[in-house]
Amino acid sequence: MMDELLSLIKENPRLTNAELAAALDRDEAQVAQQVRQYEADGVIKGYCAILDKEKAGDETVTALIEIKVQPKFGHGFDDIARRIAALEEHLGVKLITRTTRKLTLTSAGVVYLERCRRILQAIDDAESEVMASSQTPRGQVHMGVPVSFGVRCIAPLLARFHQAYPHMVLTLDFNDRTSDLIDEAMDLAIRVSTELAPGIVARKLSQGRLFTVASPGYLAQHGTPEHPDDLLHHRCLGYTGRAHNRPLLFQVNGQAHTVAPPYVLQANNGDALALAAEQGMGVTTQPDFIVEEALASGTLQPILQDFAPPPFGIYAVLPSNRLLTQRQRVVMDFLAQALRPAGHGA
Repeated sequence: MMDELLSLIKENPRLTNAELAAALDRDEAQVAQQVRQYEADGVIKGYCAILDKEKAGDETVTALIEIKVQPKFGHGFDDIARRIAALEEHLGVKLITRTTRKLTLTSAGVVYLERCRRILQAIDDAESEVMASSQTPRGQVHMGVPVSFGVRCIAPLLARFHQAYPHMVLTLDFNDRTSDLIDEAMDLAIRVSTELAPGIVARKLSQGRLFTVASPGYLAQHGTPEHPDDLLHHRCLGYTGRAHNRPLLFQVNGQAHTVAPPYVLQANNGDALALAAEQGMGVTTQPDFIVEEALASGTLQPILQDFAPPPFGIYAVLPSNRLLTQRQRVVMDFLAQALRPAGHGA
């Protein structure tokens, strides 16, 4: 069975010795020495990048195959050659071009080999996952989180997570942009959204509510909107993602109803917009985790509650090119339990 250090390097060759040491709870110098020994012994032959050939502009396919086999006594390599020939006859195509000096995969051989590798990798991952299920979770998880949600909802959970899983290392990237999990080598990312784009691989962890709010002073001066369309005549504060009057969503008589109000302030951070609303600048629509304290203290008041939009989801988004690992599952299970709305189980 492959040791944990090699497994981590195989899964992500970009990990530094410091990151490997942290994931394995070992001394960095010892890890560096072990990696050098693996390289010297030929256990690690190199580190490669997986490229998208079309994006890289590579329109040709060239492949060499090196076969290392132990022939059966008295049979030499004849038995292997017969097996390959039988496979080619079964498939009806040539997989290998043979010369006196080397064997070269045909284009059909390249396709067949890649598919077989994926199947074998899936089997290897499945076996590793089953064996890991009885072991202590350990290793590093690189996770992207939105800034406001991360600071308010994820950060308070970190000590509890570390206490429950002392051999795991969380690397958090606080950022409000939509991360490319594959390019940035992330294990998962938290998304707060009313909907996800088609094809996104995700698990719903929890949900929340959107509140349209304003300060008591603003409402006293400008009046309280009674219908979503009234926002067209109010000073509104919105996200930069809603530039060019991207409409706000409400529900009127059970049907979706959109309003495109004029914005007097736009920002890419909900805390900034909520603070501006507390200071009387205007009306804003924010998730509960941003405005719940201001609502409780009375510095903001909810409006248009009869027209509130449907709940938004809190999702763990996963890379589409990898199977779910034990480390990812541990983090998602923990967050799903910790973020569970009040009244939804223990």
